[in-house]
Amino acid sequence: MFRFSLPLTSLFACLAISACSDEGVIRKPDGDGTGGKVLAEFRSSLDTPREEVIPDGPQIDPGAQNIDPFKYGLKYNYKEREVLAGLLEKAKQDPDYLGRSLAATAESLAIVAPEKNVEDYQRDLLCAVRMEIGARQGMFSAYEGQLNAVKLIKGATMPVPDEDLSEEDLEARRAALEAETARERYIREQEFKEEYSKQRTRDYLNYFLLKDQELAREDFANLASEVEACLPLVPDIDLDEEADGTAGE
Repeated sequence: MFRFSLPLTSLFACLAISACSDEGVIRKPDGDGTGGKVLAEFRSSLDTPREEVIPDGPQIDPGAQNIDPFKYGLKYNYKEREVLAGLLEKAKQDPDYLGRSLAATAESLAIVAPEKNVEDYQRDLLCAVRMEIGARQGMFSAYEGQLNAVKLIKGATMPVPDEDLSEEDLEARRAALEAETARERYIREQEFKEEYSKQRTRDYLNYFLLKDQELAREDFANLASEVEACLPLVPDIDLDEEADGTAGE
C-alpha cells in the first residue's frame, strides 16, 4: 500500500483551498472571456424579433385530405360504410348509374321531403362536394369544409321546417296530419323509415359519383365563385337531430 508523505498531502490541501472562494464556492476558471460574450450574444438573439416568413399561395389545412362527411359527420357506421364502398365501386363501372339514382331520389323525396325536388337535391350535394374540394384547395379549414358538406348533405333530404313554408303549404300540412288516423300515421312512419334508409344509400353513392365528376374537371378556375354561391345554401341545422318521419307535428 502506498502512503502519501506529509508534504504531498499539504500540497493537495493548498490546491483545494486556492480553487475556492471565501464562501466555499468553486471559482470560475481563468479564460479568454469568450464564453461570456457568446452567452450575451445568445440572450440578445432571443430578444430580437424575427421576421415572419409567409409562404406564397393558399395555406392548405393538412386535415383537409381526411375530409369524409359520411365518416365524421353523418351517422354512417363502419360496417355500413364498408358495404356502401363496395356498392360504389360497382356503380362507378356503370356510366348511367348516377342518372338512375337521381331518378329514384326524385321518387324518395315525395316521401321523405315532399316540399323538395331532385334539382335542389342535386344542387345541394354538388355544393357539398365543392365544400370538400374547396378545403382541399386551401379556401377554408378542414373543419369548416367538413361541417358545411355535412350540413348540405343532411339538409338535402330533410323536410322543410314549418317556419320556411308558405301559409298555404303550412295549412295543408296541418290539415293532412289532423285528418290522419292512428293506423294511417303508423303506416306513413314505417314507409318513411324504409324510404329514408334507401335514400341514405343513394346519398352516399350520389355524393361520391358527383365528386368524381367534379375532380375530372380540367381546372378549378371558377371554384372560388362556385363555393361562394354555395355558402348561403348551407342550412342552419342541428346535426344531432334524427329524421323520424314526424316533421311538422
